Amino acid sequence: MYGLAKTAATKIPKSPGEVKDFKKRNTDNGKVNALVYNYLKKNYPESCIQWARMINWKLQESVPLDKVKMARRPGGAREQDKVKRIAQAIKNGEHMEPVVLVRLPDGSYKIADGYHRTLGFKHADKKAVKAWVANVPVVDGPWNHEMHKLKLNVGKK
Repeated sequence: MYGLAKTAATKIPKSPGEVKDFKKRNTDNGKVNALVYNYLKKNYPESCIQWARMINWKLQESVPLDKVKMARRPGGAREQDKVKRIAQAIKNGEHMEPVVLVRLPDGSYKIADGYHRTLGFKHADKKAVKAWVANVPVVDGPWNHEMHKLKLNVGKK
């Protein structure tokens, strides 16, 4: 299993049935926002993720990869071996935690967390990725550089 919520996987819905049940139980946006915030808190200092509490998140089963901006990860290059391992795990049918995306005003998506997983889906020839998504009113925000400079697990595999 890959991603920030690897240690909290029991809290993240995995199957379509679990997602449906999760949505029924968590109609309050505050609960969902807290879930995403806690997901991010595993690897980012609280000082750079406060914004995640202030916007509404939705779990989307299928975000088209061609709409996700795949620019170089701020704060460091992607580890290609890690991307290859993730792509192979995806091909093998292993569960991947949702990535965290922000939807920009132009309708495209920017990766807040999950660069390696997103690229792994692309390398596994998938057309879409499961993601926590929130609309943001501006292109530039802490999801651009601040989070990635301060990430707590930089260099971990």
